[in-house]
Amino acid sequence: MRFILHFLTFALVSNLAIAQITLSSSHLDFGKKQTTTMDSLPLTITNSGVSDYSFTNILIVPRFAYFRQDSQFSIHQVSKYITIKSGQSITMNVRFKPLQNIRYKTQLLFVSDKVPGCFAVTLSGEGRYAETYYDSTFDKYDEDLKTALKTLLAKGYINLGYNGARDAMYASIDNIGGQVECVYTGRKATFNTRSGATSNNFNCEHTFPQGFFGQSEPMRADIHHLFSTDETANNKRDNDQFGYVSSPTWSVGGSKWANSVFEPRNEQKGATARAMLYFVLRYQDYTNFLAPQEVLLRNWHKQYPPNTRDITRNTAIFNVQKNRNPLVDHPEMEERISSFTSNKVKSSVSNPELVTKVIDFGKLTANDSAEYTNILLEKGNLQSLIDLSGYSKPWFNLKLSATSISGGEASTLSIKVRGSKLPTNFISDSLDIKIGSQVFKFIYKASIGAATKLTQSKLTGIYLTNPIQHNLHFSEDLSIDTELSILDAFGRLMFFTEINSQLNDIEIPMLKTGCYFVVLKHNNQLNHLKIFITP
Repeated sequence: MRFILHFLTFALVSNLAIAQITLSSSHLDFGKKQTTTMDSLPLTITNSGVSDYSFTNILIVPRFAYFRQDSQFSIHQVSKYITIKSGQSITMNVRFKPLQNIRYKTQLLFVSDKVPGCFAVTLSGEGRYAETYYDSTFDKYDEDLKTALKTLLAKGYINLGYNGARDAMYASIDNIGGQVECVYTGRKATFNTRSGATSNNFNCEHTFPQGFFGQSEPMRADIHHLFSTDETANNKRDNDQFGYVSSPTWSVGGSKWANSVFEPRNEQKGATARAMLYFVLRYQDYTNFLAPQEVLLRNWHKQYPPNTRDITRNTAIFNVQKNRNPLVDHPEMEERISSFTSNKVKSSVSNPELVTKVIDFGKLTANDSAEYTNILLEKGNLQSLIDLSGYSKPWFNLKLSATSISGGEASTLSIKVRGSKLPTNFISDSLDIKIGSQVFKFIYKASIGAATKLTQSKLTGIYLTNPIQHNLHFSEDLSIDTELSILDAFGRLMFFTEINSQLNDIEIPMLKTGCYFVVLKHNNQLNHLKIFITP
């Protein structure tokens, strides 16, 4: 059996698909996931074009509002630079591990400065705490979160009274193996009653001094800010502010005092900070006592996170007074409150970005067109309008997927250049792209070249030499570093090879009857023949 070839010869138009990149999804939504647990979803990138394609960077867009919201997403076992060979696919696993009980949304970018350009995949998910106790705080910030917490901490609260609170502390909450330890000095004594505390020179420390709220209930008896202490250490602390003491006039067990400033030992710094911040959330900042210490206390809260003892104590307190300290259960919640002592709303942050600033379309003929996709981002939490007005060139077409983007969203900008419209002396031009209040300059380059045609005499035939082998025969040797591809009528790659030595016979697989394109690429010049294979 022999194949008869009918040739139609013409120059290749660039949008015949040098590289055809597709992603299996434009949006990976992880849904509701419990915080600190990890989930993953697959994402496949396929190159169905005739040339290899490289991404120069793969990244998850950093979003900064209160904290980095992109850090809960990650890509497993993928480098920042990948090449996808013609006709092949790469599958990666995108991971989501939420830390906060909030909504997460950002973009996964695949960046290239070559046609067809960049791709964006939206990543979204919701973090949910395992405990239903904190459901009312979901996706709340600042005053909304503070209000939700104030309501939650008061709900079902049982006021034991000051005597009842101390009885619970000395008998069980602060009693470990029959002993009670001073949180400031580390001194231990064996007792389990108020009278036993007195006889051992122990008493009860109000971390937020009770004199500032007139010893009123329920503040006086709220165990979340009460601690068992040595009488001398408690008296030394008095109603003084917390801080660092470099030259102490009193120092025991790591705690220090001088000039009306008290520094707890390191073992207590975190617990002291969380007790103070809890008190202001639950009640208020009486006499503005906490305000000048807020920065320091927040630093201690982060530097000395809750330990096993803090967590056990929080649950023990809940068992008797029916509320919890949220900063012990979820220390990260502190990041969502701009100020514990003043009214602040969620900050409005605009942080737009244009992913690629310069693109070179290379040499185009009058028959060519090239299309590049750029990505416009909003990394803050505002909605930004996109403005492309005032730019109009006959060789340049623009198309936006969206004219506005909110925090964590992206818009694609399709940029198409037609060689037939380019001036003969064209080198480069620029486009101003306004996203929100910021203007980004996008520079694109191109040049006009003569169309190189593949003549009929160059390609003399395909023939079957035996039932296994077919050869594509050229009357002249092909140049070294030429890429040869065969595509079917639907643009699907049927065959690809790189020619690394001068030859004029290429072995190819058996092809079914139909229409095909033979594509030659050399020195970024593309040419093709349309062939019909008949029985």
